[in-house]
Order: sequence, then C-alpha cells, then structure tokens
Amino acid sequence: MLRIRLLTVGLILIVFGAIGAVNPEPGVVKAALKNFQRENLIRLHVIANSDSPRDQMVKLKVRDRVIRFTEPLLLKVEDPETAKEILKHNRAALEAVARAELVRRGRPMAVRVLLGEYQFPERSYPFGVLPAGKYQAVRIILGAGAGKNWWCVLYPPLCLL
Repeated sequence: MLRIRLLTVGLILIVFGAIGAVNPEPGVVKAALKNFQRENLIRLHVIANSDSPRDQMVKLKVRDRVIRFTEPLLLKVEDPETAKEILKHNRAALEAVARAELVRRGRPMAVRVLLGEYQFPERSYPFGVLPAGKYQAVRIILGAGAGKNWWCVLYPPLCLL
C-alpha cells in the first residue's frame, strides 16, 4: 500500500514537472496547486499518549486507520467547506475508529477528536513549503496527549497519497 502511494506521489511530481517544462505559462501548475493554499487546507494532527516506543508505534497505527477511513469520504471532495462538513459529521466515527485501533493494539485509552484551528510549524511538502501558522485541522489526542505528534494535509488528500 505504501509503495503504491509513494509511486503515485512520484508520478504526480513528474507530471507537474513535465507540465511546467512543456508549458512556459506556469498558470497550469499554479491552478493545479491552488487547492494547497493555507485557507483551503485541513490538516490531520495525531498526538501520542507518551513518547514511549509503544505509544509512538500505536500513534502511527491510529494515523493509518484514520487515513484509510477518511479516504473514501474526502477523495472526490472539491472544496474545503464540504470537507469540513463531512469531517464534522463524522467526528464520532473518527473517534470510534481511533478507539478501536487502540483496543486492537492492546492500548485502550481515552481518545479526543477535535475540529478547529491550530498552530503548526513550517513544513516542507513536494508541492512547496507550508509556513508556520494557524490551520484548520482534525486533532486526535490519544490518552494523555503528552507524546510526540504527527501531522499531514488531510484535505486536499495529501495524506492519502
């Protein structure tokens, strides 16, 4: 599954590069990347219970399960407002998915799923750099939420790639 996603990202970058090389007008690439502007993004932020190796591994398993759950919900969504509504409507389901994965991994603990605007540090992605600042996000806090965190862009579905 990971190989397919990495291959997909690679192909997208090659296509965008080819479009930019063939088309002296960078407008095509800019239009394709327009959705990746701060105001159009919804990020996924998963915070581990602790920094123990087991809690960090479980955090990644919860992340994977949440991404698989959101893929069919967001893959064909064309605007951020619709994506926000879908995520808001499915908040309880996201919490249940995360909780079920914790139980499956032998780590039953509290799960909080929050939707809101949160501060993020600068981050480099294949399409460019997202500056530090506040972004809309789905924040999933596992247990005490005292561990290292993980984040990506949930909408547009960069996490899914």
